[in-house]
Amino acid sequence: MKSLPPNTGGLSFWEPMTVEDALLIVEKVLEQERLNKVQEIVFRQAWEGRSYQEIAESSSYDPGYIRDAGSKLWQLLSRAFGEKVSKNNLQSVLKRYSRTVLVSESQQVQSVASHPMATLKSSTNQYQDWGDAVDVSVFYDRIEDLATLKRWIVEERCRVVTLFGMGGMGKTALSVKLAQQIQGEFKYLIWRSLLHAPSLEDLLGDLIEFQAYLRNANLHQVNLQNADLSKSVFAETFGSILSVAYSPDGKRLAIAGESGGIRIWQVGDMKPLITCQGHTRWVLSVHWSPDGQTLASSSDDRTVKLWDAQTGQCLKTLQGHTSWVWSVRWSPDGQILASSSDDRSVKLWNVQTGQCLKTLQGHTSLVRSVSFSPDGQILASGSNDGTVRLWDVSTGQLGKILEEHTSWVQSVAFSPNGQIMASAGDDSTVRVWEVNTGQCLLTLQGHIHLVQSLAFSSDGQMLASSSHDQTVKLWDTQTGQCLKTLQGHTSQVWSVAFSPNDCTLASGSDDRSVKLWDTTTGQCLKTVWGYTNRVRSVSFSPDNRTLASGSGDYSVRLWDVSSGECLKTLQGHTHWVLSLAFSPIAYPGRQGGILASGSCDRTVKLWDVASGQCLKTLQDYPNWVLSVAFSPDGQILATSSDRTVKLWDVREGRCLQTLQEHTNWVWSVAFSPDGKTLACGSGDRKIWLWDVTSGKCLNILQGHTNAVWSVHWSPDGQLLASGSDDHTVRLWGCGM
Repeated sequence: MKSLPPNTGGLSFWEPMTVEDALLIVEKVLEQERLNKVQEIVFRQAWEGRSYQEIAESSSYDPGYIRDAGSKLWQLLSRAFGEKVSKNNLQSVLKRYSRTVLVSESQQVQSVASHPMATLKSSTNQYQDWGDAVDVSVFYDRIEDLATLKRWIVEERCRVVTLFGMGGMGKTALSVKLAQQIQGEFKYLIWRSLLHAPSLEDLLGDLIEFQAYLRNANLHQVNLQNADLSKSVFAETFGSILSVAYSPDGKRLAIAGESGGIRIWQVGDMKPLITCQGHTRWVLSVHWSPDGQTLASSSDDRTVKLWDAQTGQCLKTLQGHTSWVWSVRWSPDGQILASSSDDRSVKLWNVQTGQCLKTLQGHTSLVRSVSFSPDGQILASGSNDGTVRLWDVSTGQLGKILEEHTSWVQSVAFSPNGQIMASAGDDSTVRVWEVNTGQCLLTLQGHIHLVQSLAFSSDGQMLASSSHDQTVKLWDTQTGQCLKTLQGHTSQVWSVAFSPNDCTLASGSDDRSVKLWDTTTGQCLKTVWGYTNRVRSVSFSPDNRTLASGSGDYSVRLWDVSSGECLKTLQGHTHWVLSLAFSPIAYPGRQGGILASGSCDRTVKLWDVASGQCLKTLQDYPNWVLSVAFSPDGQILATSSDRTVKLWDVREGRCLQTLQEHTNWVWSVAFSPDGKTLACGSGDRKIWLWDVTSGKCLNILQGHTNAVWSVHWSPDGQLLASGSDDHTVRLWGCGM
């Protein structure tokens, strides 16, 4: 082993990044959501270091509204980037991710879509995983040190080298710069921080998993004859898994997540039984009633729903929360339901009537998790204010406040005997508490990222924890010893649940899989794997025989409507396809007509439907192409991107007009039936009417109180319909 002494040089600095660069990165990372107008304002001004008060004053919004919008923005970005994002660390997170993306693209490898911060790379002969390595794009001095280290490792083949010195001297930056310089000398390069000192067993397990990572491997022409596929992955389309829950008898498993649906599976053979559909956004939590007849769910659509677990019918919708509902739990007697929300409150509901019995207030930030004690007398709640609060269920009075955590509390759970409870959060720890005294008995350490979910075994001897470090850990609740670390997920693990007999543990992850684990051996028994290439746009051909779909896999597919057969796959876009439109007429020599597709790659492509050939690529867009529409005679194509609308000559591919007076993104464009007027729905809450020939604004329709997402003309051109984020559809008299 060789050691390099401290040196005063070698500091690393971030590359300059503009707020526009940062917003482009955010656009790439966000899949399900996009920043609204207020969130973009907060983002831009927070980037410049302004306070919420300053942002409110400059934008003419209420300071409280701006603060709440900021809170939701940081939550959104924290989920998307896989780490805590705040007003204070916004720039550092985006700059680090910028480096990750640039390195990934230069290696020409596909990023792991379910975990944007992953930096796994592979080529024909090299495999690299840079973990959370710091940015060293700008690096000064240490030339002699780098030369010495390179000689020791490459030429002298030294196996272990240590760097020591005072904190802040640039040791980490030096190690990363060295790894970059010598990466070509090794088949495997893995960079890991030992800041939280994971055990050797955990570290080796992580590295072994990396070397065996084959999810994106190309197995074309691989002979699988006589292969043992008993542990094959089951495929189902449900996206990231945010919550899993066993039924009381252990025979069914409820799975919920970003798809907005809830699926109930038969555990024995993992056969899907029913699907519960009704939530309009992500389902964040599911929990079975004690008798197993009813399932409760909570969502970021601000509602709690009760479902018949046999039929999938929605029995009740409980409304009252004013923001995301993070957690829902039944009382042991099945009479009361507790829910916690972004609105900083906990609500207790009468299950029979759907009436809200009590609203428990006192937390100063969003409430992530709730749990009833086994006797139903105490309710625990964990919050982003860093506290756990214990409430008297009968009176609604606050009992104790537990304050040992140093960051957000993500999860709380009572042991089966009710004498102890556990909490976990963003400080990467699990804490075990004595309920009667509020004393912290144990602090369980080993996770290297925030701990998302907790579950006790039925005998209370084991505690399971899941983390954004992609692992599940099993703990001895008496000694605090980590019994096992379950590895196999490739992204953050959102939820864990024990089967009633404690033999099996289920875990749900952002990698779109649910895994069933043997709690004795730690072996993965089954994997139910969801995959989601989101279909973001569809359009029928004029003769209704063909359907086009645009997908998150960058392709356009043409389908035979009668048979359901995929006729062609049109490839050429390099990002999501957001909008599609068939030409209304056939062109000479183009019997199948023309299809236009708009993409996040900032281009519009015109395709020959019959041959699948790309005829033209229209460029010069400032941002994503959000909407495309042909004029009734098929001669002009209207497209919207950011705040700009362009009118194109379809035959020549020449831009005829650029309409630029919009003050926010234009989400939808539509020609009037006579082709003389173009309607544009915008994030500025207005509908703009333009003269197609002159490019002049004819009128601005105002009345919506939020962004206008869609506009559509009646066949006679006398009415225009608009749909908005203000939850209304408006009809406008537009006879011209």
